[in-house]
Amino acid sequence: AMKRLNGPLSTVHADTTSLPGYSFLENESLFFDDVHDSKMLENQATDIRSAAYIPLGDHGVFTAGSAEVRQFDAVTRELADLLAATTEAALDRVSRETQLREQDRELQQQNNQLIALNRVNEIIREIDQALVQAETRTEIDHAVCELLTTNDRFSFAWIGVVDPITNTIEPRAWAGNEQGYLDSVSIDVDNSATEPAGRTAATMDVTMVTNVASELRQEAWRKEAVSRDFLSALSVPLAYDEFSYGMLTVYAQTQDAFNETSREVLAELGETIASATSAIERKNALLTTSVTRFEFEIDDPNFVLSRLAQEAGCTLSYQGGVQQTDVGTYVFVTVNGANMEVVEQAATELVAIDQVQRISVDGGEGVLRLRLSQPFLALELADHGAVLRSATVDKMGTVLVVDVPESVDFRPITDLVTESFSKVDLRSKQTLDRSSTQDLYSKFLERLTDRQLEVLQTAYYSGFFESPRESTGEEVAATLGISPPAFYQHARTVQRKLFTTLFDDIGVPMTSAMI
Repeated sequence: AMKRLNGPLSTVHADTTSLPGYSFLENESLFFDDVHDSKMLENQATDIRSAAYIPLGDHGVFTAGSAEVRQFDAVTRELADLLAATTEAALDRVSRETQLREQDRELQQQNNQLIALNRVNEIIREIDQALVQAETRTEIDHAVCELLTTNDRFSFAWIGVVDPITNTIEPRAWAGNEQGYLDSVSIDVDNSATEPAGRTAATMDVTMVTNVASELRQEAWRKEAVSRDFLSALSVPLAYDEFSYGMLTVYAQTQDAFNETSREVLAELGETIASATSAIERKNALLTTSVTRFEFEIDDPNFVLSRLAQEAGCTLSYQGGVQQTDVGTYVFVTVNGANMEVVEQAATELVAIDQVQRISVDGGEGVLRLRLSQPFLALELADHGAVLRSATVDKMGTVLVVDVPESVDFRPITDLVTESFSKVDLRSKQTLDRSSTQDLYSKFLERLTDRQLEVLQTAYYSGFFESPRESTGEEVAATLGISPPAFYQHARTVQRKLFTTLFDDIGVPMTSAMI
C-alpha cells in the first residue's frame, strides 16, 4: 500500500534535508496532518497525506502514512509510538543475540586456534629435544617424521632430497600411514607441478594444498593421495644458509588441516631441522679422516683477492688463516712479486677491504692481515663442514683448493663454489686420507680459545717461529694491540696445549733415539 501511494521507495541519506534523515539524526518523532505542508518532503508527487516518522534508536526510522489527512489523533500517535518502541526493543534484542553468537563463534575459533597452537608447540618441543640428542642426519630425519605422525598428529610425513641425475625427489625417511604412496608416484622437481614436494623443491618455498580432492582427475598424484585419505598437504624446504637439505612433506586426513599458523610454524621447523643437520655435518667433518679435494679455477674480477692482485700487480696466496670477529672477517694473505707499500695502498682503495695490516716482510715476500667487509668463502664453506684449503691468485688465474670430508655431501659444496663466482672450472678431484693428522688437529683446536688462535695465527704469519725470527714478540704484540707479556703468556699457553695433545692425548711413541 505504501508503494502504491508513494511509488518506489528510495534510499534516504542520513542528513537533515529529508524527513526520515532529520528524524533519525535528531532522534525526534514527526507527525503531519498533511505531509505536503513540510518543506522537507522529498517526493512531492506522493499520494501520502498523513505521515509519521519515528526514530528507532540506531536501527533506522519507522514510517507510516495514509492517503487521508489528519489521521494521527492522540490515540493513533500513542499506538504508533508503542509499536515503534516495541520494534526498537526487538531489534536491540536481535542485535544483542547476534553479537553474542558472533562472540561465541570468535571464542570458539580462538579456543580451537589455541588448542592447535598448543598441539603444534608440543610437537616442536619434542622435535627440538630430538634434534639436540641426534648424532647423525639419518637420526634427525627419522625422528622428525616419527614425532609428526605419533598420536595421530598427522597421517603421513616424509623427507626427500633431490636426485640431480633424474631431477626427481628421492625419499630419505618417512613415518605414519604411508600405504605405498611413495612407490605409486614419481615426484619431479617442477614449479608447475602441484605435488607439494616437487613444487617446494623447485621454488624453495612452502607449498600448501588445502583440498587434495579438487581437480582429482587432472593430476595423478591427487588420486593416489585421496585413495589413502590424504586430503590436505603441506611441504616446507629444509634450507639453511642457502643450503638445501631436502623437503619435509606432511599429509592430513581432513581438508583445510593446515592454516597460516601451522604454515609458519612448520616453515620455521624446516629451518631448524636444516640448521641442526648443518651442525651435525660440521661435527662429523672434524672426525672424518678421508676427504675429497677439489681444485677449481675461477675467473671472477669481483673476487676480493683477484681484484687486489690485479690492482697491485702481485701474486696472492691464502693458506687457511681466517678469523671471524665481532668487527669483521680477517684473512691472512701472502704477497709476492710487488712492493708491500703498493699492495697496501691498493688494498685500502678497495671497498671490499675495511682494514689492512702488515704482519711481516721478508725480501720480496710479505704477509698482510685484511679485514673484509663482505663474507668470505672460507667461512661459508666451514658452516657446512668443508674447508677452503688455499686460494692462489697469479698471472695465470685464480685457483681454489677445497677439502670436503667424506661424511659431507659434496654436491651442495660444489654448487656453492659455482654460484659464488661468475666462471668456475673444476680442474681436479682426488681422495685423501688424513687419518694421521686429523685426530691431533681436532683435539688441539678444541683446547684453544678464539683469542689464543688469533695470537697463534698472527705470530705464525709474522715469522715469529722462523729461525732467525722475522718478527719479535714485541712486534707481534704491537700488531695484536696487546702487551708483550700478554703475548708471551698466550704463546706459552698455546705451546703447552699442543704438547699436551701430542704426548698425553695422542700418545706419541718413544723411539730408540729418544731413549
